[in-house]
Amino acid sequence: MYYIEQLVKADGIYSQNHKHLIHKIHKEYETKDLLQAKKELERSLFVEKYKTGIISGVAFFILIASLVVYFQQKKKAKKVAQELIRKIESIQKQIVESSEELKIIPKTNNINDETVLKILEKLTGFEQKQKFLKPDVTLEKLANDFGTNTSYLSSVINSHKSQKFNDYINSLRINYVINELVTNSSTDFFRYSMDGIAQHSGFVNGIAFSRAFQKHAGVKPSVFIKELSERQHLKSA
Repeated sequence: MYYIEQLVKADGIYSQNHKHLIHKIHKEYETKDLLQAKKELERSLFVEKYKTGIISGVAFFILIASLVVYFQQKKKAKKVAQELIRKIESIQKQIVESSEELKIIPKTNNINDETVLKILEKLTGFEQKQKFLKPDVTLEKLANDFGTNTSYLSSVINSHKSQKFNDYINSLRINYVINELVTNSSTDFFRYSMDGIAQHSGFVNGIAFSRAFQKHAGVKPSVFIKELSERQHLKSA
């Protein structure tokens, strides 16, 4: 009986120590796991913060570069518009009505001088009557109106206007718009959209007008009109 009681007592002590040991082991392992997880979390946060910093820096650099390019282009366009306006105003001061006869260059691609002169006279009337503002002007229709063929008409325009037919027509239209804007401060063109101006100057739409204007004048029509409006406002102030 004595030995049994001692055995039970020893077993109780062992069980108690065993439980304490298990609890200690579990606690130590849990602590190690938490510390490892904390390190990994800190490392992850640092990497994300570093990436965010790089991305923010690159985005800021792109933004600054874009703004610099934008303002440089805007400044350049404004300068081109100002120079164009000065040239137009200078030319207008030098315009003098003249009744000189047309001077022709003989032998324009084997076309006789008389035919060349007639075509040039027809072109002068075409320009003065502003028939180029019609949207359906074509080389074929104009040649038919002039009583000649497309080959002769195209050749005379190339030789005496130094342009292909489409460029010739577009330049007449753009010059008309520019002249209207510069000489008539009350023109409706200042109120019209690009499509509106296009409709009143023979172009099919605002995009075609804007492209032709920039090609001919070297500046967007919106920039030119804005600069011209500012100049007129300063003059009237």
